[in-house]
Amino acid sequence: MKKYIGIAICFILMLITLTGCGTTIETTDDGTFKIVSSFYPTYIMLLNITEGAQNVSVENMTSNNVGCLHDYTLTTTDLIKLEKADVFVTSGVEKFMVKISSTYPELMIINPIAEIPNMIMEEGEPNYHMWLDLTNYMAQVRLISEELIKLNPENRDVYVTKTNEYLDELEDLQEKAKQAFTTTRKCVNFDEAIEYLKYDMNLDMYTVKTDHENNGLSAETVSNIIDYMKQNNIKIILTAKGSNNKNANVIAAETGAKIYQLDTQITGNIDKDEYITAMDYNIEQIKSMEE
Repeated sequence: MKKYIGIAICFILMLITLTGCGTTIETTDDGTFKIVSSFYPTYIMLLNITEGAQNVSVENMTSNNVGCLHDYTLTTTDLIKLEKADVFVTSGVEKFMVKISSTYPELMIINPIAEIPNMIMEEGEPNYHMWLDLTNYMAQVRLISEELIKLNPENRDVYVTKTNEYLDELEDLQEKAKQAFTTTRKCVNFDEAIEYLKYDMNLDMYTVKTDHENNGLSAETVSNIIDYMKQNNIKIILTAKGSNNKNANVIAAETGAKIYQLDTQITGNIDKDEYITAMDYNIEQIKSMEE
């Protein structure tokens, strides 16, 4: 039941966002149009869209190494960053949005989950790591740019130019993936974010569902995965960079599979090119996979 309440809240916020962005808003007292992102992926999008915009600041509310915001608790520092913000760009996964909306009722919110072409649903609940699919990511970039133009029209030309430049780079990356992956690779995946890579990188993927707080698996589950891999001759295991590979190591030893760690872009360097760098890394990793 809690899952469905969370989904309802996200979509209510989405509707509020889209109906509230039809007018220009005032800048902060010092004349700066202040944009705050919720976490790393949307921050990287904003760095690209706003590059060169006049009297515009972009700040990430959370640290770039916080990780996913499924169960994140707001801090006093987070709220201080929002006090003079004009716009807050969310990722769509935050359970704390009701608190932010009630604390700062005048704050404009852009929720780029509004138009996601390839949303993965599991038991009625969305997989919110949609930025790892290039089509989804580009849709989010377009939506954020369109809403910023409405709210800050004096920088319209910059937003349009920089958005188009970024989209061109992303389309080139997607075409590279399309050319590279003409055959399907079968794999077992241990991170739900990675599931979105199956679209661009032609992966026949079995995703192991794990708990965000404790990714331990029962002995029975591990045994079932081993049997499944042997029966289907799967020799590829995918995990996220920096994750705990204890279960994956056990399964790899039993099946002769090789583990490949991919970049989920939940954390990373503060660099506007980081998403493209990470996705290019993922393409090269998957190209190197031995079946």
